[in-house]
Amino acid sequence: MSKRTPSLREWERLYAAALQFKEIESWKWMTDSDLFGVQDPLTAEIGYCCVLGNLGEVFGLAVYLGTEGLKGYLDIQMAETRPSPEEVLNRQRCLMASFEDRRFLEQRDIQIIKKLGLRFRGHNQWPLFRSYCPGYHPWYLTAKEAGFLALALQQAIEVCLQFKQDPDMLISPKPHCLWVKVPYKQGRELKWKGQWLKPKPMKIKLDVVDEIRLEKVRKKQLSRGGIWEVGLIPSPMGVKDSPRSRPYYPHIWLWVDHHSYLVLNSYMAEPSSFPVGFLDQFLKAVETVGLIPEEVWVRREEVFMQLELLAERLNFKLNLVDTLEALEDVRTSMFDYFQGSETSL
Repeated sequence: MSKRTPSLREWERLYAAALQFKEIESWKWMTDSDLFGVQDPLTAEIGYCCVLGNLGEVFGLAVYLGTEGLKGYLDIQMAETRPSPEEVLNRQRCLMASFEDRRFLEQRDIQIIKKLGLRFRGHNQWPLFRSYCPGYHPWYLTAKEAGFLALALQQAIEVCLQFKQDPDMLISPKPHCLWVKVPYKQGRELKWKGQWLKPKPMKIKLDVVDEIRLEKVRKKQLSRGGIWEVGLIPSPMGVKDSPRSRPYYPHIWLWVDHHSYLVLNSYMAEPSSFPVGFLDQFLKAVETVGLIPEEVWVRREEVFMQLELLAERLNFKLNLVDTLEALEDVRTSMFDYFQGSETSL
């Protein structure tokens, strides 16, 4: 995706759309569970939109990008307990337009507002636009993101006003479908129509196993035993590859013995690099310990899918579970260590 920053004209369009959206105050009659979609005319990707503000905390519009974004939204909505800020940061793939206090804006945001000749004053009055990506710090919009967010805000105004008159309009007559505003061309003009569409299946990229290494492990005829928990912990410390690059929170992947809580293997990677190298790290754990587990427990479906091939070839049982107690204990110890380090500085 192009990293070009928005031009002043593109910013002007986005701010205008945001202020028009704010003016209708749709959070007075909509909640964040009233979900609808807007399709990007350039990429055909659907942004799943929800209005924020009904609880009086955050006001704005969140646009969850594609099936991955939708899954992150649903995971948060259906969680039995309120997710921690770290969990939310590691799940969300969305664009956000919100209305904040001035203190939440960066100097870069203030400069754009000044260039546009706009003035704001008061609580929850300042427009703020951010891109959210799992494992990455909330960041400034690219030109393409700003363009799509402006379109989503414009279409959201129409949907929200229709919803005010007909609160049942987003109840699907078909299973698993959502109301989506779809663009089409009429001559040179871009028009929009509403359709019930089923989200596309989520694409999962599978890691490639090193067949030679795997065969060597199999020929060793290693002993079997124990239960391993496999999962990731987002690092609490952010990393920047260059002064102007987007900070990210490295994924710390862990292999932990379920009974002893002993860490069998670990490695750190940029969030977007998964799953490359993941299966090699699993084989490394087997080689280091000199043991093939009887069972492997994972919490995430995408991790389960990565390990299905190895489970079949190495003949261990693979389980998708709700909690990973040993891994959670390691996570708590790690976060306590980081907090202690910060306190001592």
